[in-house]
Amino acid sequence: MKIGHHFNSPLLLVVVSLTSMHSNLQGEEYLGFHVDYSEVRDSPNFESLRAAMNRQIDMVLAVGVADRMRNFFQRVPIKVLRGKESFAGHYKGKSKAVELTSGFLSNPRKPALLHELLHAYHDQRMPGGFRNPEVLMYYERAKASNKYDPTSHMWQMLKNSLRAQERHTCLA
Repeated sequence: MKIGHHFNSPLLLVVVSLTSMHSNLQGEEYLGFHVDYSEVRDSPNFESLRAAMNRQIDMVLAVGVADRMRNFFQRVPIKVLRGKESFAGHYKGKSKAVELTSGFLSNPRKPALLHELLHAYHDQRMPGGFRNPEVLMYYERAKASNKYDPTSHMWQMLKNSLRAQERHTCLA
């Protein structure tokens, strides 16, 4: 059977493909956010992890971001990993996904999801991504002022991102 016989509209084919892809994702929806719990679903404290992730999502929505930003956030894949409390999570630029650890979610204190979604926004929506000239200007000002902790993971993340982009540019 040929697909063309049943799908004579490219738009219909795309909608069917996206629907199938979305239904195959291992996760749950909460207020428009898709969270993959596959790695922690068998944890004895799964229900509390889900409730903690829902609180993280509630915090994202509570800050009142613009609709276009909220819509972007809702399309970023989110995954809960097994992990220690000392490591909250991270944005993975290669997969364009946010990962939070179960250890952090067990004792949530900070809006880590919002923080990581902002990294995703910076990378994917700001002109130049992590090389955005305006952001880099403020980064240089902050370094020069000595008012920001130079050991912060954000400095390291920016440095690593710039190095990775330089390697990619050299290979291209």
